[in-house]
Amino acid sequence: MTESKTFAKTYARAASGLVRDFSQFDAALFNFLCVGQFTPAMPLMLLVWFGFMATGILEITLAYLVAFVGICFFCLTYAMLVASMPRTGGDYVYISRIINPALGFVITTGSTTIYFAAWMAWNGLLWSTVGLGTPALVLGKMMNSASLLALSSWLMGSQGILVISIASILFPALTISFGMKTFARVQYVLFAGLTAAALTLLALLLGSSPLTFHNVFNNFMGPNTYENIIAKGTQSGWQKVPFNVNDIVTFGMILMLGHLLWATFSAPVAGEIKGATKFKYSAAAMVLPAALVSACMVVIIIAYYVTLTPQFLGPLSYLYVNGDPTVTNLPIPPYYSTLPQLLASGWGIVGVIALAIIIFGYACQVFYFNATNILVPVKYLFANAFDGILPQRLAYVNRRFHTPLVAIVVMIIGGLVWSVLSWLYPVLWNYVAAVIVANALQFMVGCASGALFPFRAKDTFEASPIAKYKVAGVPLIVITGVLGVATLGYGLALYLTYPPLGMASVGALAYETVAAVFLFALAIYIVAKLYWRRAKGIDLALTFKEIPPE
Repeated sequence: MTESKTFAKTYARAASGLVRDFSQFDAALFNFLCVGQFTPAMPLMLLVWFGFMATGILEITLAYLVAFVGICFFCLTYAMLVASMPRTGGDYVYISRIINPALGFVITTGSTTIYFAAWMAWNGLLWSTVGLGTPALVLGKMMNSASLLALSSWLMGSQGILVISIASILFPALTISFGMKTFARVQYVLFAGLTAAALTLLALLLGSSPLTFHNVFNNFMGPNTYENIIAKGTQSGWQKVPFNVNDIVTFGMILMLGHLLWATFSAPVAGEIKGATKFKYSAAAMVLPAALVSACMVVIIIAYYVTLTPQFLGPLSYLYVNGDPTVTNLPIPPYYSTLPQLLASGWGIVGVIALAIIIFGYACQVFYFNATNILVPVKYLFANAFDGILPQRLAYVNRRFHTPLVAIVVMIIGGLVWSVLSWLYPVLWNYVAAVIVANALQFMVGCASGALFPFRAKDTFEASPIAKYKVAGVPLIVITGVLGVATLGYGLALYLTYPPLGMASVGALAYETVAAVFLFALAIYIVAKLYWRRAKGIDLALTFKEIPPE
């Protein structure tokens, strides 16, 4: 395989039209925000941890250490692939050039474009209910404001959810349309907002005692609710689990898959990152954000654990995961990002400001999640169209902002359609309940392409800047690639089979949907291949014998 000096006949043009406007620091910030402190899966994972596993300061620290070590194999493999093939499309390019073009298209674009459209709608729902509705309710009770209470009710209702979901798609999409240079600047604001919110949440926890939380919880929820939850949880079967290594490893793998997995999201935009061929910089841009977010979350969770106490969090979480109405019918969800907000009620005007900061920070996180839910699939769509699999119109790049605007419009439409359909028919969420399977499979195949790189694309590997990295004569990427596949596979197995997470009880329909999406993508690839062969007399497979042009 060689780097294209001319260009294959299926390519949209001789050059991509994209510009390297992202620095390595921008890429690191990108990955940090993709992981984030308010990730949608984190509340459920913590509820499972508090309700069913060995909990404690040592346990959560070790669990995150396990997660970080596991994700490092994945990050290092992708960083080496980025350095070797620094092109837009990331793992689509790696898999299609190293393993198989059909597999590369199916496993990346086939799942991301459809599932990320669903994630956009889901993030909008969370923003409306958790990010806006909950603090509005807390503020309304603090200030005895009927207007705020009415606003909270609207935000948590179907109409508010639809409006906020649409806004959560359109505003990030507009920002992306102005190009990566503009997006890099916006990242600084989003990072500042998210960091301020995390620090504010931490301050509320550190500035309060368990007794204070006990009192404000009962004041907000009703007399003796705190005591009733503990009693009901204990009677229902909750009991404190002693320290054990199995729980630490299990939760660490779950954290790796459900939280830190997105630390490599700069890979699909590698064609727009300066110095992407420098392995050490690319590795730092992935590994360091995972480490920093892990450290931040450990501190927040420890403060949460100490202030709310395991004696309360255990029964609360146990009841919630088991669907007990004692907890599921509470006016606000019992999340690590929501319950500390109750502590603001005793802080007067400072508490009001604290809640305003949390509202802004959560908005920054959702804004960024939906920006990446648009941006990453757009890069895949662009790369597919540039190669000739999808209509070349999707590879159109605006000359002023250097953005693939047509592909952005496609993802906007997808997100809006999901928002409206899931609003009308909530049962649709059952179809995407197993999306983590598609994500994990994509990254496992990406790691496998790294392990096979020195053998399946020998010339490209030997000419790459990573060929010199070897351990006992074995290419480093082979070692990290194999370990990446193993850790992601083990994590996925635990994620799917650990009963409290509920994935074991997800209906067959969710898994059938994953298979159907992959088969649909495969059909698109076959049609494209037949088109080029019969209409143009060109073998599409020849395109994948070389790396796409810059």
